[in-house]
Amino acid sequence: MRDRLLYLILMANVLVVAGLGAKAVYDYRAFRTLNDEGRIASAIVRDVRPAVRNRLASRGRWILDYSFTTPANATVDASLSVPRDTAARFHAGQHIDVVYAPDDPSLTALNPEQAWAVVVYDEWVLVPYLATLMMLGWIVLERHRSRGS
Repeated sequence: MRDRLLYLILMANVLVVAGLGAKAVYDYRAFRTLNDEGRIASAIVRDVRPAVRNRLASRGRWILDYSFTTPANATVDASLSVPRDTAARFHAGQHIDVVYAPDDPSLTALNPEQAWAVVVYDEWVLVPYLATLMMLGWIVLERHRSRGS
């Protein structure tokens, strides 16, 4: 029974790691699109507010809400999660430059050159799952070795 539970936990961790890894690859491709094909637009900041999970507004993530109009006259409302230091530079009504993907104007960024850092920062939750996965894999291997000898 314990072996089955161990294998079930191991498989659940494998699925979580695979899902988070796929999300990281998807996010990186989205930011590469902005780097390679992105267009610059002038946006207007609508609001700067602490993120929902940011209980202490003095640190943590903030949400930057802004809107812009594409050359095809499509108005896009977008939001970005930014660090407090970045959020401190913006205020409602301010004009900012954003980069957007022409094929998908809702895909925007303030500074797409730092794509990989953004993806890694957002996927920090992957690390504990990888550590758990390695530990469970080691336990399974040790059990098989002890049965074989």
